[in-house]
Amino acid sequence: ADYKIAESLDTPNLSIDMKPADAITLAMKKEEDAMNLYTEFANLSTDEEQKKVFLNLARMEQGHKTKLEDLYVGMAFVEVW
Repeated sequence: ADYKIAESLDTPNLSIDMKPADAITLAMKKEEDAMNLYTEFANLSTDEEQKKVFLNLARMEQGHKTKLEDLYVGMAFVEVW
């Protein structure tokens, strides 16, 4: 499942003073960027095996993003607990 939380948030600037929720947001955005990059590589691939590899990588990044979104919801919306 893709909750699309990362898509609705702005990318925070990296700093040593980041709040935990901002750090999770930055990580989600990085996973989203990687997912989109691998998807684009798959779309540009003419070799089916190569395309399959890129799609698998994109799914893997989506899984990471989903886990981070779960963490973010628990951290940013404490009332959900």
